[in-house]
Amino acid sequence: MSEWAEAWRRADVVILTALRLEYDAVLQVDAGAVRGSTWERTTGPSGLPVAFRSFEVPTGRPLRVAVAVAADMGATAATNVLLPLMEALKPRCVAMSMGCIADVLFLGFDALGRRRYFMRI
Repeated sequence: MSEWAEAWRRADVVILTALRLEYDAVLQVDAGAVRGSTWERTTGPSGLPVAFRSFEVPTGRPLRVAVAVAADMGATAATNVLLPLMEALKPRCVAMSMGCIADVLFLGFDALGRRRYFMRI
């Protein structure tokens, strides 16, 4: 595990935005956050901004969310940011804005459901 990942340990969800405006909008979300928490801002493994915050759930531990911004719109820029984050944080869910995925077609999972296959269109 990298030093960067050890510092932030994990994220249950990674949200990737294509525009700084979208990233800033996510950082305005306070509803459901763990009481007294704020967005913890840092730089991710790709050198771009990443922020973390935990949100309450009905039972169990809080949901840890990471939000990052890609350097540009499109699949290539999204991949360059997302792959190092996925490797470091091992999220259970990844969400992307349409600017990140507009030119990508999801093809499915491998037999074990561990790897996702995409095709650029």
